[in-house]
Amino acid sequence: MIRKDEGATEESIKRQEEAAKAVFQYCENTTDCRRVQVLQHFDERFDKRLCDRGCDNCEAAEGRVAEDVLDTAKKIVKLVRAVNDTHATMTMHQLASVLRGANTKEIRSRQLDQLPGYGLAKEMPSELLELILNRLQYLEILSDYSQMNARGFHTAYLQACYVSYCTFMTN
Repeated sequence: MIRKDEGATEESIKRQEEAAKAVFQYCENTTDCRRVQVLQHFDERFDKRLCDRGCDNCEAAEGRVAEDVLDTAKKIVKLVRAVNDTHATMTMHQLASVLRGANTKEIRSRQLDQLPGYGLAKEMPSELLELILNRLQYLEILSDYSQMNARGFHTAYLQACYVSYCTFMTN
């Protein structure tokens, strides 16, 4: 809808897309303190310990087990980078299928089952994988670009953002 506004400038389109991404991320984020998120949006800081289970996420966090997924996230980014380096394309859905170790005709024919990280998230709950992928996009480590196919439809393909990728992989 944002891109369909014929009078919109590229700058206004980008600003609106960023605002929509921020709202989506806020809604999808079920782990970070809501007060921290809202105040961070306005460039303010809040110590989540002061929330004292005052928001839905902090209340739900009691009894939740934390899991370090940094290594998994880095492997996911390496997988996308490997695809980008071969000038092949991959959608978010295809990436999730590869990470889950799907054995489909498309994956076999494109040899996606040969990628480093194939089956990496086979045992991972799908919600956690989705959260990792969304966070990588939110942090702009992964982004998507639109490309028109032979039928005239646009498909969103993934790419590893070079600067963000380099920073992320060295941390």
